Formats: sequence, C-alpha cells, structure tokens
Amino acid sequence: MWFNPSCFVASPVNVFGNSGYNILRGPHFWNWDINLSKNFALTEKIRLQFRTDFLNAFNQVAFGNPNTQVDVPGAGTITSVLPNTNPRFIQFGMKLYF
Repeated sequence: MWFNPSCFVASPVNVFGNSGYNILRGPHFWNWDINLSKNFALTEKIRLQFRTDFLNAFNQVAFGNPNTQVDVPGAGTITSVLPNTNPRFIQFGMKLYF
C-alpha cells in the first residue's frame, strides 16, 4: 500500500471532491549514469581514449505510480514499472584522436 485509501471517499457522479490537485505522489526515480575513461598519449598529436559507460549503474527499479482510484480493489498499490526504463547497461568504447 503506497497510501491508505480509507482516508479518501469517491465523490458522486458529476460532483467535484474537496481534495487538492496532485496531493498524491509516486515513488522517486533514481538513475545513476557513470562514465570512466582513460586517455593514452601515443605520440605528440595522437591519443587513444578508452571509456566505459555504466547506464543505471546501481540497477535501480523505476516503479510506476500507484492506483489512485479509491473505489476499486487494489487502490493505493503499485503494480507496474515506468515505461522506457532499462536495467543496468554497460558499454565499452575506444576512440583514436589524431
């Protein structure tokens, strides 16, 4: 339960409730992208760069927002993850500057 749905009552049809706008918030989204790189001087004008990128380095799950409809079973629960979020992704690269 992300919030207690018994604190809220569904308003009748065509009647506005008295709760404020956006009073419920979802979980935080933490995404750490880390880059490690090392430059090697081959000659005076040529250098080589080796780099490693860690996208979502700590592999944090991005949960979706809770179900805010209070008059259904499962109100206040989170049952999904955010779309277009990826697990940890590691890539290596090498560049030659001349």
